[in-house]
Amino acid sequence: MVSTKQYIVCSFLISVLVGMIPLQSEGQNTYKAQEELRIRTYDGELEYIFAGISDLAVGTDGNIFVYDSPAGDPVVRMFDSEGSFIKYIGREGRGPGEYDNIEGIGTFPDGRLAIWDIGNQRINVYEPNGDFIESFLASSGLHSSYKTFEVDHEGNFYLKAMFFDRENPQNNTNSPKAWYKISPSGELVDTLHVPQEEGDFPQSFVIFTDAGAGYPFNTRMLENFSSSGYVITAVNNRYEIVLHKEEGPVLIQREYTPLEVTSEEEEQWEGFKKGFGSAGHSIESSIPDEKPPFKDLLTDSQGRIWVWRYTKSQPVDGDRIQVWEPPVFDVFNPDGSFYGNVTLPMDAVFLEAKDDKVWAVFTDEDRVEYVVRYKLVAE
Repeated sequence: MVSTKQYIVCSFLISVLVGMIPLQSEGQNTYKAQEELRIRTYDGELEYIFAGISDLAVGTDGNIFVYDSPAGDPVVRMFDSEGSFIKYIGREGRGPGEYDNIEGIGTFPDGRLAIWDIGNQRINVYEPNGDFIESFLASSGLHSSYKTFEVDHEGNFYLKAMFFDRENPQNNTNSPKAWYKISPSGELVDTLHVPQEEGDFPQSFVIFTDAGAGYPFNTRMLENFSSSGYVITAVNNRYEIVLHKEEGPVLIQREYTPLEVTSEEEEQWEGFKKGFGSAGHSIESSIPDEKPPFKDLLTDSQGRIWVWRYTKSQPVDGDRIQVWEPPVFDVFNPDGSFYGNVTLPMDAVFLEAKDDKVWAVFTDEDRVEYVVRYKLVAE
């Protein structure tokens, strides 16, 4: 495991944007992920074979809901806390409790499950045992491989929307975004706009691998949504993350020591860039000499922010990639205070976390997908 202590700095502060008032510095809590459950089988029952895991939610008593897409068809399966299959939740279709194209799933504090079915433009709600309850018509018009759905701690739903300029399509490279807030009874009650950063960012590209999505170390505008009910934004050329809370914005800041892009990394990403160019795409961005502080912002069902840091790459066995950064996170509580540093195994893609548990999709050397639950152990 790569030591996080080599790459993080000692000073840490959280400030309110208006006054920039520093809070007391906190300790450097470091956790490693210890596997305690794996769901998958090579042969046997189809209920345990995955072919395209997209989302995961955890209910009461540790029940696990997995959204998978075998052969491109949406399937939601329910497992108990020990990984035993319980039942399928709904099925593909347009009837009550059925779904056509799932964009996200989430659970309420009482264990009920919500499914955002963008194909039928509705939200389905199920009992903790998986039985269908009701549906709400809802539309955001956004299909995306990124997070577009959230359930907060009070049972409100949030759908991500983008606003396109149809008369001037050239202006849609950085279209305004917002999150529609829908009450537990299905009424639109608010629109939370994502603040836009001034300035243009270079056109980039993304590589999807078993270890997650990767970008060529470029400056990017990042945003996500917390289950505590607020928008999170950052520009990753500096370690500053803004929590856009109703009572006022909070700024998370950390110092960091930039890491150089190695010759192996530069060669690999120049190869990716050349491949995109050969396919007819115009890529303006260049590979920088140093890595940004982080590559992405993720969240969990408790409202914690998982900052996926750039770290020193490791050699990997793969057809597309030869070096890659292990999944190392700085984790912050919903109020912005520091929780700790967490390192997951290579090829584990974060899906969900609650207390000291992390759920991820893990892909082995044979490209077989597993659902894995890890326990965070202090080092």
